[in-house]
Amino acid sequence: MSEFLGRISKISLILLFSISIIISVLFFIDIENSGNSNEVTKFTSILVEWNFILLYIAVGLGLFFAVFAVGLRFIDNPKKALKSLIPFIIAGIIMFVSYLSASDALLNISGYKGSDNIPITLKWADAGLIMTWILVGISILTIIFAEVYKMFK
Repeated sequence: MSEFLGRISKISLILLFSISIIISVLFFIDIENSGNSNEVTKFTSILVEWNFILLYIAVGLGLFFAVFAVGLRFIDNPKKALKSLIPFIIAGIIMFVSYLSASDALLNISGYKGSDNIPITLKWADAGLIMTWILVGISILTIIFAEVYKMFK
């Protein structure tokens, strides 16, 4: 079974990589033919859409295999599986705290008449920024703790 999955993943990787190379080459050839590297070419939108497709595939497979691995751990050893859920629970708590801390106040931007200054978008953007700062802080504290722990070990 693992040999079959390995073969499928290798073929999929080669296929996705080949498509990426073909689109990239067409994009750069089109830029060369246009003579102006600042000009948007007909392959720009194709390249951007392909990058989004690759992003969705990567995120989807990452989530799928994370959930699949947790499911297999539940079958093998339920106590270890509960321990592997701790990072997901912590991430959920950080997201929840970030969302509660976020502001949805409208921005007062002089001269802006666009439609993106809406409370829900601003709340999620602020939550993302707060979550980023929380994670940066946790990372810095983890690095400091690890170095101090090494000194006393």
